[in-house]
Amino acid sequence: MTRKQPGSLGEFPPMSKLDRELYGNQNSSITKEHIRDLDGLTIEEAIKNNWLFILDHHDVLMPYLRRINTTATKIYATRTILFLENNGTLKPLAIELSLPHPDEDQLGAISTVYTLTHEGAVGTIWQLDKAYVVVNDSGYHQLICHFYESVKRRFFFSELHTHAAIEPFIIATNRQLSVLHAIHKLLHPHFRDTMNINALARQTLINAGGLLEMTVFPTRTNRLPLTGLRYGQQSKCGLGTIVHSTTKLTKWFKKTTRSTPGGKKCGKKRGYPPNRPAMSRRLMPEPNTPEYDELESNPKKAYLKMITSQLQSVLGISLNEILSRHSSDEVFLGQRDVTERTTDMEAIKAFGGFWKKLEEIEKRIDEMNGDKKRWRNKVGPVDMQYTLLYPSSEVGLTGTGIPNNVSI
Repeated sequence: MTRKQPGSLGEFPPMSKLDRELYGNQNSSITKEHIRDLDGLTIEEAIKNNWLFILDHHDVLMPYLRRINTTATKIYATRTILFLENNGTLKPLAIELSLPHPDEDQLGAISTVYTLTHEGAVGTIWQLDKAYVVVNDSGYHQLICHFYESVKRRFFFSELHTHAAIEPFIIATNRQLSVLHAIHKLLHPHFRDTMNINALARQTLINAGGLLEMTVFPTRTNRLPLTGLRYGQQSKCGLGTIVHSTTKLTKWFKKTTRSTPGGKKCGKKRGYPPNRPAMSRRLMPEPNTPEYDELESNPKKAYLKMITSQLQSVLGISLNEILSRHSSDEVFLGQRDVTERTTDMEAIKAFGGFWKKLEEIEKRIDEMNGDKKRWRNKVGPVDMQYTLLYPSSEVGLTGTGIPNNVSI
């Protein structure tokens, strides 16, 4: 049997893992009649050969939809089925938009399935469908994807995998290990500015009423306790395999596996707002309403009325620009701010080999940017080169460079 790929569709129709006692029937309403144009394949054949993929934001958002939709933001829980074509592009075939039952959660989801079309009001609806999915994906990326999720009935506990997850290691390393210790020397360059930027983020970016709440769809429903440390959550980092039985390392390891901070990752690049909206302001228009008629008479205006407002877009663009700039003293992946970090020739040789691999990656990115035939879906009307994974960068807003530490 073909090995399943990340994101590939494992079962059809997609099934929900939400507690049925709390949320009723949340399984997908997408049927075989919605899945067409599979190049002669049956759904079973396409699944077996990893030709069908799913972008599933249903279960993670459905428990919060009722609260989110009481704000100015209006979203759906979405499932998107995509087909991998022979030319290597993913084509969306069906999008499911779901809302909680208007009477109570235990009655399940109210879902509508839309399929690919390009003509008239229905064609505009398909564009709105994709926008709802992108709004979910943007919010999921900003507020959930960086989190470690554990859903236990009505309790939702989240921890960051990046900014907050690194805090216990910084604290434990500074408290338990000498600056001369090998592990301290190894980790210290990756801790540069992390605690400072996390503290600033708690004050202005992810605080209640902060900038992130103004530009990403969950708004005030995202508010969580963001100060101090929470203990007792066991880390899954597997560091026990490298920690020996010395007293200092034992204390360091216990400290890192017993503490998990409650911070939040600063924003990442999101793209041009009309193409990558982070908020939606109204639900799908109903037929025989002025809003629905506008889908055909003025589709661009109807689309812009639904997505992020102009003020929110400008705020989001400004925030992204600030957070994406490299400072003059930035240290990038494969670099060190001190030249004489070790005299161990084996370590120096390994570090040199790592830098060569980074150069090979940059060369490979350039080759892929130049291969317009194979990577035809990489760009739209504007041919912007992909450079985000270039290892190094100049100062400022460059769209390149991987910082050596967890900062912005």
